[in-house]
Amino acid sequence: MNLADLFNAAISSAYSFDVLKSDGTPSGHHITLKAHTDKDVILASARYNRVLMVMLERFDADNAELKAECEAAKNFTEYNLKLDFELQELRQAFAAELVSGWDFDNAFSKEELAKVLAAFTGEHALAKQILDAYNAMVESAAKK
Repeated sequence: MNLADLFNAAISSAYSFDVLKSDGTPSGHHITLKAHTDKDVILASARYNRVLMVMLERFDADNAELKAECEAAKNFTEYNLKLDFELQELRQAFAAELVSGWDFDNAFSKEELAKVLAAFTGEHALAKQILDAYNAMVESAAKK
């Protein structure tokens, strides 16, 4: 085995996670993510972070009064809920860039994934599960 083969074997290992149902129980199905070292993932991550920074700055500017009220009350629940709603579409778009497949009955496609991401929201939103799994994958790789 040469060095390039060893590197390719290390980064190409699939990372999958068990998808939770909307009630938080395991579904018995898995979603497979692209490797965090994949060129498309790196570019999507860079785009996501740039757009996120702009959106956060704009959100803070547009909601300065709400932020001041929340700081005075020492309760940021309303602010955080509003921010979460504003970022939902961005998170879904980034999550869609990370998935390479799944084991559900319906065939995997980018179009099908987009439909599922838009429909599966709430406490155990699919986009959140994907991003949490991606972050765990990156953290795990960083420890190695």
